[in-house]
Amino acid sequence: TGQHREPGRPAGYLPPPGPFHRLHLDVSNFAREAGVSFATAKKYLGTLLQSQLCFKLYGYQGGPAKRFVKSAKTYFADTGILQSLSVKLSEGQWLENFVLAELEKRRKLGMIPCERFHYYKSVGGQEIDLVFEIGDTVYAAEIKSATRPDAGDLRNLKDFARQLGRPCQTLLFYRGDEYRMVDGVQLVPIVAIYRCGGLQ
Repeated sequence: TGQHREPGRPAGYLPPPGPFHRLHLDVSNFAREAGVSFATAKKYLGTLLQSQLCFKLYGYQGGPAKRFVKSAKTYFADTGILQSLSVKLSEGQWLENFVLAELEKRRKLGMIPCERFHYYKSVGGQEIDLVFEIGDTVYAAEIKSATRPDAGDLRNLKDFARQLGRPCQTLLFYRGDEYRMVDGVQLVPIVAIYRCGGLQ
């Protein structure tokens, strides 16, 4: 841990975790808020990534928008880490981190046969929580805390699939109990993560 020592701070100290769970990690902001140098902030993040306590999703480049966000989003591999650190998150943020972490574990085990996960965000603000490719098919997924998703919850997925110009399957993970198809979007109960290995 000596290599992570900051003057005036104990060895191995990890700064407050807040900036790590933001939508887009900005190392400069993290360094400023944590009171450490830019180089040290990068080392802290590197330690978490190398220990697999967190993982990154990079911006998907195959979407319909000509301009899109490429920077990475960082998530913790287990929401228990966030809880132990008393991190304040909204219900939606907790749920998003939980679902993505569970799916990432299954991807690493080969249960979801894709090379990596992405997210998608156009410069205009259209955002998809999770995008990945299996063969020629693109899968786009949103994660919602609603028990009864409405048209607004489906809008980004429907627009993405319509504009993509490639075979696309859309999924919405939600807090309800039923598998349902609504306007071409497959609704998947979040509890289904524990019923099967992958996304079947």
